[in-house]
Amino acid sequence: MKFSIIILFILLFNSTLYTQTTEGYSLRQLTFSPYFESNPQWSSDGKSIYFDSKNENTIQIYKLNTDSLMIEQLTFDSIEKSFCMINPANKQMVINDDQNLVLLTFDIGQNNYKKLIKRDIQSKEVQFNPTGNLAAMIGKSDVDKYWRIFTYDFKYTNLNTFMDPISDCSFPRWSPKGESISYTVGISKDNTKQYIQIIQWYGKEMQQITDSILHVRDACWSSHFGKIAFIGETSDSSYLFVSQKDGTKRETIYRDTRPLKTPSWSPDRQSIIFTIEETSKQQHIYQIVFD
Repeated sequence: MKFSIIILFILLFNSTLYTQTTEGYSLRQLTFSPYFESNPQWSSDGKSIYFDSKNENTIQIYKLNTDSLMIEQLTFDSIEKSFCMINPANKQMVINDDQNLVLLTFDIGQNNYKKLIKRDIQSKEVQFNPTGNLAAMIGKSDVDKYWRIFTYDFKYTNLNTFMDPISDCSFPRWSPKGESISYTVGISKDNTKQYIQIIQWYGKEMQQITDSILHVRDACWSSHFGKIAFIGETSDSSYLFVSQKDGTKRETIYRDTRPLKTPSWSPDRQSIIFTIEETSKQQHIYQIVFD
């Protein structure tokens, strides 16, 4: 009898897993916990998704198997952490230390943390270029008022910044070939209107993606065809868009009255993951699948 009940639950559960959204795409919910799950990032092989989850007491890092939806907890400590990223060069995990505002490397199973960059700056939200020899991040020195974009060269230990923003920057992302970096920045000091800036990796400004009505933010890149996905917001809706990297040929993939955040394009280009904030204490990871 117990076995039959479990099978019935699985059948009922899977029957509601996919729902149709914009024609040609399907929406799939990947996580179902009562907690606040954030910052999903694909593994390089597309078989796993790393994310952080906040419960009543701590924030821990988890790994989700995209086929079975089985979840493995990777950290078990009290460090306030978020935003897990894997360096493709050495497969090393890097996370935000949200209390001390520095980036830490982490050895799974050993709870062994080391500072990623031995410089006197605050840093977070690291993203590695395709070969893993360069990192882009947001950082702030003692004299900086706002979070700005930095790059770090691991071979020569060079830390560079190219800009003096008038508001906080966030969500740096490398293009598939590593020649460009996109990030979100505010048009004004109060960050009431945001847009996406794209620069060449050495700092030269290339283009902006703006909208006269929407706040646009959190761009991620497809691994082919020069496309990006990003979030747009109005006072009552959030949108997931796909466009060319210059913002043209924009297509609405998904719309929701709940906040959408932090999209990430799969390595095989067939889906995009992101989060939907259900309540102030609960957020889940979803996947848009290209039919």
